[in-house]
Amino acid sequence: MSRVGHGRLSGGRAHPFFLCLSLPTNPTSSAPTGVNPAVVLTLELLNAILACPATTAHSGIAVFFERVPGYSVSMPHEHHYTVRSVWTGNKGSGTSNYKAYARDHEISADRKTAPILGSSDPAFRGDPSRYNPEELLVASLSTCHMLWFLHLCSDAAIVVTDYRDEAAGTMAEASDGGGRFMEVILRPRAAIADPARIAEATALHARAHELCFIARSVNFPVKLQPVVVASIASGSSRA
Repeated sequence: MSRVGHGRLSGGRAHPFFLCLSLPTNPTSSAPTGVNPAVVLTLELLNAILACPATTAHSGIAVFFERVPGYSVSMPHEHHYTVRSVWTGNKGSGTSNYKAYARDHEISADRKTAPILGSSDPAFRGDPSRYNPEELLVASLSTCHMLWFLHLCSDAAIVVTDYRDEAAGTMAEASDGGGRFMEVILRPRAAIADPARIAEATALHARAHELCFIARSVNFPVKLQPVVVASIASGSSRA
């Protein structure tokens, strides 16, 4: 890899990172000319460099940033999650055959009050009284959306008094025994204190969907069918 650009990325002022563009060495091609290390790169200039035919002709372009010491930088936050999954379904002979073991398991994490009792879908010999992974995925989408909606309503001074969702997911099995989710439909029904803001609150569902971490992470459609009503205190029925 050979460095072909080095400067400071800026949106109009110096940014506390050095930008480096790296290309694979290709002696048969004319590499882009080097960038003066003293130049302050703007986003427009960076886009121009990447759009240059001499640049894009090379495969394996890499863009990376180096922190400049002495600057206080606000970086995107990374959050890390650790859970423990313990299989509790050994009936004495382990997985000696498909029907010899239970699919029961427990999901736990530090500082949680109780484990989640899990199993597989009853269609796959699971315990219907326990949560299965498919249900937990649907629940993750439902609750992530709910928490974002409540957050946005709070920011907008819209008082939510009740919220519930009857979310549903569809998973299709494949011929090889695997499967994938085809869609999840969220049906949130919220009650708010001010009837005059029902339309505004309903519109916030779209923004909540855009911001939901889980919805952003899945590769299948997550559809919304929201309903917002006035709360009992406002003279309407409860959500």
